[in-house]
Amino acid sequence: MKFLKPFACAAIMFAAIANASAEPKTHVSVIAYMGHTEGAPGNTVGAFKKATACGMDGVSCDVWLSSDNVAVCANDPDTYNATCQTQKAEIAQTSYAKLNKIDVSWGYPCFDGETVPSLSDMLRAAPAGKPVYVFTRVSHPALLPAIVDAVRKSGIDNGRIRLVSGDAGLLASAKSALPKIQILLGKENYNTPDAPGFIAEAKSIKADGVVLLYTIYCGYDKNTSASRTKAFVSQLKQAGLSVGVLVEDENAARKFIGDGVDAVFSNASLHLRDLLDDKREELQVFTSPFNPLHLLLPGNSAKPEIVFINSSKTPMSLSGSIAVKNPERELSSSPVNFDLKPCDKFRFALPGSFDRQDVWYVSYSLVS
Repeated sequence: MKFLKPFACAAIMFAAIANASAEPKTHVSVIAYMGHTEGAPGNTVGAFKKATACGMDGVSCDVWLSSDNVAVCANDPDTYNATCQTQKAEIAQTSYAKLNKIDVSWGYPCFDGETVPSLSDMLRAAPAGKPVYVFTRVSHPALLPAIVDAVRKSGIDNGRIRLVSGDAGLLASAKSALPKIQILLGKENYNTPDAPGFIAEAKSIKADGVVLLYTIYCGYDKNTSASRTKAFVSQLKQAGLSVGVLVEDENAARKFIGDGVDAVFSNASLHLRDLLDDKREELQVFTSPFNPLHLLLPGNSAKPEIVFINSSKTPMSLSGSIAVKNPERELSSSPVNFDLKPCDKFRFALPGSFDRQDVWYVSYSLVS
């Protein structure tokens, strides 16, 4: 008999999204950053396939260069984190053939066997008809030829490619080699933006737009006033430039959308897309690639349900109890007994009322 560790007090805060439906709907593209939706390892073919299934507005990937000058996709310059710290291969010092044999599933059992992909493989797996944002992560004279080669090998319509880089020279050369692609100038720190200078740089290479990077670290509230950011975005758009922004926080995303950006890049893109669309089909409250169960809580009704996902490769038979409560009262405590095939879901409907303004805690104790 195997005891599964309970989820101890997984907090669910709904106050931040309680009034979302009252806000005006603003169309903005939500891009699966590194292919992330939820529950998929970033910068893998599997992530792009899941983003396709989830109907995301677009995807992005990070491009590095292998030792034999193949454009490959990865989160970091080595494989240490992606292999759960079991294998550290420096991408720049490792051939593509060797990289393509390294499991980079980040411990997600349902994605076992995902290896470091080539850019051409990622482009072939991208959602049909949707834009693909290719972020360059290394400066090397062989990088652009490798990207061009990958684009041509993939057979993708070049018009879907959005090349993002802080290297204006690389972008200009890319536009000459692949005239149909869009080139976007990346800006990593814009706390004290010089809009005219930024616009002049983008215009000098005939950029189609800009992407504001790492705003989660810049701190929207701490370092940039909303009015100043809105004026900055307005100047960029008046100059004919599209504006995208990388965020990892829903509240920041809403502020930037209010400031007029055209696209937001997010690691939790499916969750963010549902919140912006007011669907809220599944609000993830706990997930760990190292635990065989993922717990999710839909927030789209006054009577939600808890969803358990078996992310292991083996069937599971589980029994025990589920408790949902806040500091003042317990909403439910019920016995459960269910079977789950690999990657299947079990939905547990919660009795009683539910107030999104409350903070609730979900815990369970299960035995297999």
